[in-house]
Amino acid sequence: MGIIDELKSIKEEQGLTDYKLGKLSMLYPQNVKAVLSNQGNPLFVTIEKIANALGYDVILKKRE
Repeated sequence: MGIIDELKSIKEEQGLTDYKLGKLSMLYPQNVKAVLSNQGNPLFVTIEKIANALGYDVILKKRE
């Protein structure tokens, strides 16, 4: 499962709408919907804002 799928799953578990998650992440709801629908190629900072709004950090680590 990729990071976008994880974020979408967490959003659904928390019962958040795109509108509410947009408010929490300071993004437009349509941008949240586009990212979580795998539309386009979102910037890392956008993914990070959504993750932070859901109460998670995005951590990069080197592949082994």
